[in-house]
Amino acid sequence: MLTLAALPAVPLFLEVVLAGGRLSLGSAFGTALGSSFLVAIVTGLLAFGLGLPAGVLSALYEFPGRALLLPLAVLPALVPSFLWAIGWASLSARIGPAVTDFISGQAGCVLVFLAGAVPLVLIASYVATIGLGGSQIDAARLAGGDRAVLRYASGAAAVPAVLAAALSAILTLSDPGPGQILGVRTAASEVLTSFSALYDFPLAGRQCAVLGMLVLLLAAPLAWLAAPRLSVQLMARQTGSPRRPGLRRAGIGITAGFAFLAAGTVLMPGLGLVLPLLRGNDFVQALGVVRRTGVDTLLYAGGAGAVATGLGLLLALFAGRDNRLRTLCLGTCLAILALPPALGSLGIVHLAARAPAWADPLLRSRATVCF
Repeated sequence: MLTLAALPAVPLFLEVVLAGGRLSLGSAFGTALGSSFLVAIVTGLLAFGLGLPAGVLSALYEFPGRALLLPLAVLPALVPSFLWAIGWASLSARIGPAVTDFISGQAGCVLVFLAGAVPLVLIASYVATIGLGGSQIDAARLAGGDRAVLRYASGAAAVPAVLAAALSAILTLSDPGPGQILGVRTAASEVLTSFSALYDFPLAGRQCAVLGMLVLLLAAPLAWLAAPRLSVQLMARQTGSPRRPGLRRAGIGITAGFAFLAAGTVLMPGLGLVLPLLRGNDFVQALGVVRRTGVDTLLYAGGAGAVATGLGLLLALFAGRDNRLRTLCLGTCLAILALPPALGSLGIVHLAARAPAWADPLLRSRATVCF
């Protein structure tokens, strides 16, 4: 099943491997690839620096507004990154040219990618801290106070946080949205430009295959390191949750930090998305687009969700009780998750162009989009 998920990309990989030194990727792809790696590295470092303390503190302590601010902080992980890019672009245009220049560059891409990267690190740190158990936290608090608790919890959460930050950085390499919207040349946005603007499908396929190979080269070691830990965490059972004492002065600072994080990742770009809708014409136009595309979008999303749920249940049924198989499946899934989304689509296009007419229901139908 996992091989089936990656099968459409095989023809593209073979074309790149067999081309050798004659491979043509376009004049700007190398520069765009360097820009993508720079954005990914900065995003990963900042996500680790922000997500680790946020996850540890939210797991250990109660603070004012925790019930609202914590869900707001992790909400961007569920939202496509291009929406935050559109929101920031719209808001910066209302503020002034200086902000627009800042957003329309690599710094803007990092800011948008952080909205999805920080929640991954936060969740990993939170789960690792909760996994310590109440008795261990209480023992550390009795031995050295809250400082000892923070040192102990941060040390335990550091490795999962590093892995989550590395995963978030790798995921930015495959995401074309922010670069395309903010005018930054990234490798993923170059693939999208070659496909949708230049209509050069072979070039887009080669670019996407090269990007996919580089992503796999980075994601495979990460999956090898993260899968055993994740496999153990899935089967773990806690006997007691850590007690969360309330904080006074420090609690205000934690609340302010989470409020700043929520404002930068959710509220401000969300404001940029909402403000244009206050004008009647824009709202009517947006509503018309939703009416035309909403049913198809829900159909494809529901179909993809049903397929993913079915395959996931089958994998759990066959591999859930065997530690080695479970680790292998989780590692492979992490590696596939990091691949560019366009890789499978371009692979299907490549296959459909060479397949006989009887294969059209398999390669050119709505079911194909869901798969």
